[in-house]
Amino acid sequence: AKVKIGDNVVIGSNNVISDNVISSYHTKIHSTIHLYQETQIGTGCIIHSGCVIGADGYGFITQNDVHTKIPHIGKVIIGNDVEIGANCTIDRGTIGDTIISDSCKFDNGVQIAHNVEIGENCRIAALTGISGSVTIGNRVTLAGQSGVVGHLTIGSDNIVLAKSAVTKNLPDQTGMVSGFPARRHKQPLKIQALNQTLPLVLQAISELCNRLAKLENKIGDSNFPLVLAYLI
Repeated sequence: AKVKIGDNVVIGSNNVISDNVISSYHTKIHSTIHLYQETQIGTGCIIHSGCVIGADGYGFITQNDVHTKIPHIGKVIIGNDVEIGANCTIDRGTIGDTIISDSCKFDNGVQIAHNVEIGENCRIAALTGISGSVTIGNRVTLAGQSGVVGHLTIGSDNIVLAKSAVTKNLPDQTGMVSGFPARRHKQPLKIQALNQTLPLVLQAISELCNRLAKLENKIGDSNFPLVLAYLI
C-alpha cells in the first residue's frame, strides 16, 4: 500500500516491497531484496541482491533476565547515487531514522545498525559492522572487517584500516587509524616493529638472570639488593 516508484526504476525478481516504500528515479533494485515499510531510496541508487533494508534493530531492555523488545518506528532514508553491495543489512531507527547520505558506496556484507547516520561520499568495505547510534562524517573510509562501537562519532576525512575496532570518538581529519582499539596508524606500526625485537629482549633478560644467580651464589642473598643496584 502507498508505495511510490519513480520513473526508470528497475525492479528485479523475487523482491518484497512493503508499505509506504519510496523509490525515486533511475534506481536499480536487483533480485531477492526486502525493503521494509517506510524505507526511502533516492535517485540513481543501486541495491544488489540479498539486501535487507529496514528490519528492526537489535534493541532490547533486560530486566530480571527477561529481554523485552524495544519497538522500532523509525525509517531508513537513503540518499542519491548510493550503491549497496550484496547481502547488506541496514536497520531502521528506533524513534529517529537511519540515514545514508548521498554518494556512499557499500561493499558486500555490511551491517548498519539502528539510528546510524553516515555522511556523504563514504566508502565501507566488506564485513564491516557499525553499531547503533553511530555518527559518521563525510568522506570516511571503513576498510574490510572493521567495526565501530555504538554511540560514537567518526569525524570527516578519516580512514579506518582493515580489522580495526573504533572504540573512541575520532575528530575530523585524524587520518589513518588501525588496530584494536583503533589508534593513529603510526603507533601500531611502532608496536609491530618492537614486537620483532622481543626474542632478543627475552634472551638478554635470560642472560641477566643467569648472571644474577651466579653473583648470588658468590656473595650471598643478603647483599643481593646491592648487586642489583650496581647492575642497574
